[in-house]
Amino acid sequence: MQADERGELRRWLETVADARVERYWQLIAVLNGREPAPSAMPAFTWLIAAIRAHG
Repeated sequence: MQADERGELRRWLETVADARVERYWQLIAVLNGREPAPSAMPAFTWLIAAIRAHG
């Protein structure tokens, strides 16, 4: 993966790893009568740290 692709992926992950974004999707699930998905924040946080460490 090229450096610019890594940077783009990291920026996207930082956007979706925002707790407010996750809360939004949890509330949407509740409003639609579904159980919210388990948190993806730990995985996103780990992946962002890995990209930073190798970028």
